[in-house]
Amino acid sequence: MPKKEERELFDKAVTKKMNNYKPTKFIIFILLITLLLSIFNFMYNLYLDNTLYIIINSLLLLLFNIVFISLIFRAFIKKRGLILLGSLLLIIIYVFNILINFNVINLSPKDNLLYGKDLNTLIKYSKDNNIKLEYDYEYSDMIKENSVISYKEYNNTMKVVMSLGSNPSKSINIPDMISWNDEDVLKYLEDKKLNNIKVKYINSDKLENTLINQSKKGIIKRDELLELEFSYGNRLDFNSVKLRDLTGMSLARVTMYLEKNHLNYEFIKDYSKYKKDTVFNQSIEPGTNLKIKTDTIKIYISKGKKIKMIDVSNKDINSVNEWLIKNNLIVKYEEKYDSKVAKDHVIKSNKNTGDTLTSGEEITIYLSKGKLVMKNFNTLDKFKSWASKNKIEYEEEYEFSKDKDIGEIISTSIKPGEAVNSDDVITVVVSEGKKNVMIDVVGLDKDKAIEKLENNNIKYNISYEKGNKNKVLKQSIRAGSEISKATTVSLIIGK
Repeated sequence: MPKKEERELFDKAVTKKMNNYKPTKFIIFILLITLLLSIFNFMYNLYLDNTLYIIINSLLLLLFNIVFISLIFRAFIKKRGLILLGSLLLIIIYVFNILINFNVINLSPKDNLLYGKDLNTLIKYSKDNNIKLEYDYEYSDMIKENSVISYKEYNNTMKVVMSLGSNPSKSINIPDMISWNDEDVLKYLEDKKLNNIKVKYINSDKLENTLINQSKKGIIKRDELLELEFSYGNRLDFNSVKLRDLTGMSLARVTMYLEKNHLNYEFIKDYSKYKKDTVFNQSIEPGTNLKIKTDTIKIYISKGKKIKMIDVSNKDINSVNEWLIKNNLIVKYEEKYDSKVAKDHVIKSNKNTGDTLTSGEEITIYLSKGKLVMKNFNTLDKFKSWASKNKIEYEEEYEFSKDKDIGEIISTSIKPGEAVNSDDVITVVVSEGKKNVMIDVVGLDKDKAIEKLENNNIKYNISYEKGNKNKVLKQSIRAGSEISKATTVSLIIGK
């Protein structure tokens, strides 16, 4: 049989097998799991507002998986093992990524062990490793409040950036939500963490509990006022409302509940153990029947925990930091030398003991660098370098000296070996050299005047103006004045 005919017969046999091929139930099951995992992976990253490259990566994997499954159903029967292997590999990839996302598997390097960890884990780590904590706060949509965003260790000190939670002023893209159900609108806005919503329910021929007007859409900031109007239909079909327990509700949710039920209300803000902008009490008991548009209920909204400033003087910085972090206070450090307070202990803060503070408030902590001892310096330049390095203020005074050359230090107000505090101002007495007296050279010939000045170790410079030729017309320093070796007198010579 000719080779061409053999080839045609072979192709027909292959085509017949491909047309008759149906994947087994097990393969279909594996492929279904792979597809579901790829969809879940993509939706999870999209929901988290993840970085663009992660979203694109998960989308490409999803598309690849769809194409891959489509091709499998047209694959040649002998490739069944390869198909199964490919599907299993995809499942492993998705399962691995999901376990990473949920921190079941932690492949973080040592430098990233505390990323996303809470306060207690951070404090335990610092104590176990005898590390001093210094921290700052930043907003983060990815890292929950009071958890570690980043940190860096150096010289037994750890600088930590903690999360303040979501940025209240972050720009958010709000879609046109007209005709959305009120519960769907509220859930969407809560997910996007908008925190300044005004709600109203009005009579309308639109579907009950649907949004009929919104004041803004597109890019707005979370703390911008967003006004929403919902329809309650053509008429109200109730005269009273059985009040529910409002404790723990967010400000946005409780506002919508009260407006939806046409209840008169008054918000009162006060400190409580509840999270900021959350209901912590109500003036009327749950279960009470309230007449709509008549009865008024007082709703107590939390300003956050009431914080009383503690006495931090002479306390170890780690114990103070633990208290600051627990109370979500933003700290600024200033280090100073203090002979009375041990190194890494607090000298004071800019808040007085007993002051009332609020969550997120900034506080300055003055931290001791320990005892600084005054050294013995010969020259002013060396002293200035030391004072600048240690941020010590000083004043200069100058005196004549028989023993000290110009620029050498005669004395300091704090003696060598004594303690120096950061708020001390050191007076440095600097030598101007041996005392000299200015002589009178006015009227002398130029050469004679120069000879006389040089014999008395007095420096000079010369300028000319109209007058008696080669005669000294003026001298800048009066005769009899006390001068130093560094002093220069200006002579005006006639021309």
